[in-house]
Amino acid sequence: MKVVVRAAVAGIVAAAAVGLAVTSGSANAQAGWTPEPVPTKPDESSVLHTAASGDGTTWAFGLGVTHSTTMRTQAFLRGKDGWAEVPTPPIGQPVSSVVLSRDDAWVTGVAGKYGISTSMHWDGRAWTEVPLAPTPPNHFHYGARLGVAGSDVWLVSSVSGAGNSQSNTRGTAQRWVGTKWVEAGPPGPPGHWTLSSAGGVAPDDMWAIGVAGEYGHGPGTPLAFHWDGKAWTPVPMPVVDGAPDWQLTLVDVHATAPNDVWVAGSMYPVNQPTQPGKPIMFHWDGKQWTAVRLPVDTGRIKDLVSAGDKVWAFGADRPLRYDGSEWQVVDAPEGATVVAGTAIDGGALVGVGSTGGTGNNQPFAAIHRE
Repeated sequence: MKVVVRAAVAGIVAAAAVGLAVTSGSANAQAGWTPEPVPTKPDESSVLHTAASGDGTTWAFGLGVTHSTTMRTQAFLRGKDGWAEVPTPPIGQPVSSVVLSRDDAWVTGVAGKYGISTSMHWDGRAWTEVPLAPTPPNHFHYGARLGVAGSDVWLVSSVSGAGNSQSNTRGTAQRWVGTKWVEAGPPGPPGHWTLSSAGGVAPDDMWAIGVAGEYGHGPGTPLAFHWDGKAWTPVPMPVVDGAPDWQLTLVDVHATAPNDVWVAGSMYPVNQPTQPGKPIMFHWDGKQWTAVRLPVDTGRIKDLVSAGDKVWAFGADRPLRYDGSEWQVVDAPEGATVVAGTAIDGGALVGVGSTGGTGNNQPFAAIHRE
């Protein structure tokens, strides 16, 4: 997501390419990563899932799991003396984060057996859980992700019945109005549809993206809605080809300008949901959406972020970087998996994720400089 990220702590630490004039690079870029230690606890496995930064400070959020399967939401602040953990309420696994000022930051998380979504807010002193907009009886929010457009904070999710039932699933967009989340979503297509990310460059220029179609019944149709400050307008996206047992998911939209917007996600086999899948990307040039050819064939893109004049994508086989003319593969830090990132002062990048194997993961962060 394209966001202006600022943070501080008080009291603890100050598909086939279609007509896009973008080519895919095949040469690896130099890595340039400098790992930084992140605090750990004995007998606890941990993965960092999202990060946001600015004003000389950087946040990273993860989930810690003990050998007794006790789960703990984690927040870490990068200060002059390194990373320090900040207490948070238990919102489960962090999914997305945005920060608008020193005392105004947000994180969404998914918790419980069915991955029900919630959010938490930083007021400059402490993190506090904030419930999402009300849903019909026995329905819940799933997959909530944050987005910023100018000074406006938005959140998109999917609402469906208890147990993550596919019946009557619909996408929803919510806007923060100062005291609560208020639903202000687009009217979607008939049947099953979801929203999974939002972001833009101004309060009257924002995008929400998702997928239409019932899970497990074909890859689905990508959806894009544009907000002009008053109303939502659906904007066609390219059709994605795929076998009936493959599923399309779009997880991030990132705008650098009104005519430069990126959307990323993946395709994966429904009967093998843990398989790497295939990365998917689209680009908006101010007139239309087109599919983008990437230099990798496997992996699931989970995060898009700008650092300096580059756009990065994390979650595929290795990190990807767009230099203004082509996407290139960038070597990942040795022994680490990077799943998200954020820019810091001077155009450098913080990448976060984990090291180690399943059940023995340790939180990881590293700085990438050109």
